[in-house]
Amino acid sequence: MNAIAGGSRYDHQVGGVKVYPAEVEAMLLDMPGVLDATVRGQPSELLEQIVVARVTLTEPEPSLHFKTRMRKFCRGRIAAQMVPARIEIVDKPQHDERFKRMRLP
Repeated sequence: MNAIAGGSRYDHQVGGVKVYPAEVEAMLLDMPGVLDATVRGQPSELLEQIVVARVTLTEPEPSLHFKTRMRKFCRGRIAAQMVPARIEIVDKPQHDERFKRMRLP
């Protein structure tokens, strides 16, 4: 996970807003059709960092359709800066053998 100067390794600065991955993950897990989700920060020249989400879906869905559905679901629930800017749809486990979330790049 990317750490930021002056912040903890559990938060990211995105456009002046502190983003906690666990908060965004919880919101994504409330979405219909999402089985699992991990969130991490990724360096960005414009916003210091952007939010990247890796999701496992219960049913296959085109990436563009999911991203549109996710943005509608997030609207009004979390700050715009907290909405994942990049989505990776995966079908592999997102936890290690001790059930710790893997937020690897």
